[in-house]
Amino acid sequence: MPNFDTGHYFLTVMVPIRDGLTTDPGGVLVSHIQNLRSVLALLPTAQQTPATEKIGINSPFARDRTTHFARFVVLDDVIFNGRQKSDPIEGRLRGKDPITPEPLDEINCAYLIFTADFDAVVDEGDPLPKTLDVRAQNRARDAWARRIWEKMAEELSDIFANCEGFEAVTDADGFAAFIKRHQVETTMPFND
Repeated sequence: MPNFDTGHYFLTVMVPIRDGLTTDPGGVLVSHIQNLRSVLALLPTAQQTPATEKIGINSPFARDRTTHFARFVVLDDVIFNGRQKSDPIEGRLRGKDPITPEPLDEINCAYLIFTADFDAVVDEGDPLPKTLDVRAQNRARDAWARRIWEKMAEELSDIFANCEGFEAVTDADGFAAFIKRHQVETTMPFND
């Protein structure tokens, strides 16, 4: 089933990054994408290695014991993978000019991509389910989103405030609805 495997929920969210300017914590006027990059750069990583243990601060996602993995990525544009393979003789016979560039894929704005792997449970400590129907998966996703909002609302607000539509989020239920609205179906789980 998409989004669910081995008792875990695999979440992928794509949110458009806002155009325009905002003020960074130092009072400097910057673009939302630059502010987002700065906020993400300052977000502490999990204390999983001797090097990260020395910094003394832990990822805010570590406050939730059901979260196993969380990652943010800023997607500015899609990558050009080169020309489509074609038969040069067939192209010549059809009158195709090999010098004329092919159309390029583009996205309409930059996006924040957020992925997470968490236990597909409603309450921390519940046993991992072997199977879940779509409604139960949605309940697990929404419960997780409300739980992390309660544990790290300040950090999530600093990040998602640079994204379209986040200005309406004021509480845990609003954050769960925001995540649901921007979710992209995950067809390949990202665990081992």
